[in-house]
Amino acid sequence: MGAGDERQNDRTVRGDGEDGGRRRLRIRRPGHRRERREGRDAGCTQSHGQSLMSYFKARYKIEGLYLLDEPETALSPRSQLQLLNLLRDMGQAGHAQFIIATHSPILLACPEATIYSFDHIPVKEVGYEETDYYRLYKSFMEDRSRYLDCT
Repeated sequence: MGAGDERQNDRTVRGDGEDGGRRRLRIRRPGHRRERREGRDAGCTQSHGQSLMSYFKARYKIEGLYLLDEPETALSPRSQLQLLNLLRDMGQAGHAQFIIATHSPILLACPEATIYSFDHIPVKEVGYEETDYYRLYKSFMEDRSRYLDCT
């Protein structure tokens, strides 16, 4: 892809600045070379969950401590399993550490994870099968009619 191709994917727009002067804004079209190179597709060919997984895969290659607040919200159960494997692999490699606030029994199942419940004072460590989310999902799967008002 040459420089001419990049210009075809960019568009320069002129607009009036607040001070009455002219300024140039560069607008990148979806699928721009830099976005493809960085693993982003601007949402054109991926769902929100798929683009989030692409971001996670690219980002977690960088060593660090990651704080995640409900990363499962845009992910299907299958994608949550992919994220679980990614978290496990990066953690076991000593490459990254994760502190995650989640409601997902899938993510709570991360091997060797320490789970803290903030439903207690003081905060306490709990086992996977002791979590409210595990128990609720298990109960629902065993007998969903108890949770469905079919009257």
